[in-house]
Amino acid sequence: QDLWTSISQSKGVAILQDANVQLHDISGLPWWATIITSTILLRGCITLPLALYQNRILAKVERITTVDMPEIAKELKMETGLAIKKFGWDEKTAKIQFVKSMKKQYSNMIVKENCHPAKSLILILFQLPLWIMQSCALRNMLYLLPDPSNISAQLVCAELTLGGFGWVPNLVESD
Repeated sequence: QDLWTSISQSKGVAILQDANVQLHDISGLPWWATIITSTILLRGCITLPLALYQNRILAKVERITTVDMPEIAKELKMETGLAIKKFGWDEKTAKIQFVKSMKKQYSNMIVKENCHPAKSLILILFQLPLWIMQSCALRNMLYLLPDPSNISAQLVCAELTLGGFGWVPNLVESD
């Protein structure tokens, strides 16, 4: 079994496929409008909150790097200057200690604000698999997958042949 087959037959794809069919049946919208509506719903309910969360995290990180860290850097430079005099450090040792202290202060600020930069990846970690699963769900409906002998799958595919709009009357035909 290849990767695309296993994705196509996954539980997430089956859920999205059923959700698309139910949205079509409940709303009575044509298939083209159902596909657009389901995409807007997925993006609005899942990716929009994640995008807002990501922006909040990135704003905190930006504030730390542009506002808080320059102030801390000034203090650490003064402390490093005192340490050079007090402990007789050379420039190389002082620079190494300064960088260590800056990294530690940055890490402390990130922990304090709970805004690790890796959290900015949360949107893509959800959006990309969701997009792939939605695409596979639509593909499954077009190609009568996973079971071509299923009567409801055949009915959905037949509806898709008539559910287009304007210059795309048949959603099953390829470009």
